[in-house]
Amino acid sequence: MRLPSDPDAGVKYLNVFGDGLKAAIYIITPNIITQADLQALESDG
Repeated sequence: MRLPSDPDAGVKYLNVFGDGLKAAIYIITPNIITQADLQALESDG
């Protein structure tokens, strides 16, 4: 995704992870991430 008002901006990715209908996590990043990447971020925090 990119703002139409700033065509020179870097592309950002909306990563969506879910646990059925119980929960959803939305993360905007400069690169696509995997669920393993997300779990690594959670364990670092």
